Amino acid sequence: MVIATDKFVAPIRPTEEGNAWDFHIYFTLDQIELAASLREQVINEFVSPGIKVYRLWDKPIGPHTLPMFEVDVFTTQDFGAFISWLVFNRRGLNVLVHPHTEKGNDLHDHQVSALWIGEKVDLNLDVLKRFHGSPPPPVAATTV
Repeated sequence: MVIATDKFVAPIRPTEEGNAWDFHIYFTLDQIELAASLREQVINEFVSPGIKVYRLWDKPIGPHTLPMFEVDVFTTQDFGAFISWLVFNRRGLNVLVHPHTEKGNDLHDHQVSALWIGEKVDLNLDVLKRFHGSPPPPVAATTV
């Protein structure tokens, strides 16, 4: 079987249905200026309709136990470019990278299918369990 590289492969949801991958870049309040500077650099260097950068949250939100900002990626080309760049330019900040799958199970996407660049940050999975029931069995996290 030949896999096309211009689209994401199932079970990642098709681009027409929304972004395929989220990058959550975490920081402490002591690192807020560093994070804000990194966010601005992302905005300036990744001018593409396939990348969307969200606001800086200065407090935990949803399952995220630390302040963070989010970058959504819609295309395979932008995913490859952004993750390659971020590995070397994250300024020591920790990053959760997770897909959005066709079945839309946020708990699975944040826990089982997640990748980490840097150190793994604890998530408040209870927020996601409310929507998706019990967590899947533990799986070793992949760290890049």
